[in-house]
Amino acid sequence: MKSVVVYGSLWGNAAAVARAIAQGLGPDACALSTAAPAAFVVKGKFGPLKDGGLERVRQWGAELAALSGAADR
Repeated sequence: MKSVVVYGSLWGNAAAVARAIAQGLGPDACALSTAAPAAFVVKGKFGPLKDGGLERVRQWGAELAALSGAADR
């Protein structure tokens, strides 16, 4: 299964846990740190995203995919 396990932590064992989860998902999975975290603003308590937010999410996702090499798989 092609999967990316994304984690965002500067301390603790989040990286080790993310790698273990990715390994458990199979050979096409990888763990990826959000070295450059992103925040997305929603309207109300549960959303939807504010204007322009969906495009920012898509761009951030493409950057994560490029970092992981997932776009090449």
